[in-house]
Amino acid sequence: MTLPVRRVLAVLTLGAALVTSGCGSLQTNRAATVDGTVITEDEVRAVMTEVNSMQPALLQEKFTPSSALTALVRARPAITFFEENGVVASQSVATKEAETRGVADPSDATIEVIRFVDALSQAASSQKFTAADETELVQQISRQKVTVNPRYGVFDADTAAVGTATPPWVTAYSPRQ
Repeated sequence: MTLPVRRVLAVLTLGAALVTSGCGSLQTNRAATVDGTVITEDEVRAVMTEVNSMQPALLQEKFTPSSALTALVRARPAITFFEENGVVASQSVATKEAETRGVADPSDATIEVIRFVDALSQAASSQKFTAADETELVQQISRQKVTVNPRYGVFDADTAAVGTATPPWVTAYSPRQ
């Protein structure tokens, strides 16, 4: 091989190594990581689409990408918290709930959100969920290590929610600019 060909191959190899090493940390299709468990963008889309299409509506307001992700971040620890306190929301009941509301084949993520909503509703109606319990649950959720894809916003540990935030490098537009 000639010297220019070797240089081109070396540059291409180095470039490929840099590109692939960078891609490993991006994790395509990742909306968030919660204590090492990935919540995918596909799960967020499925929850948004399926829950928003339910008739009658499961929630008072339609899910946005950030609110759907918030529900997924909160669901698992909340379901566990409620189960530990005697409130159980079963998967089979959640599946039937989805079917009753017009979603014939709900995703696992949607079932998890329905279980979360059901457990919260049961706890509230039985008066087993006090303000102190709510504070404790938010603290448990906030203690999780949550990394959010910036496309969805940022995780606010004080509210245990994903909210939109303007990145520090974005400056407000002024008509004079």
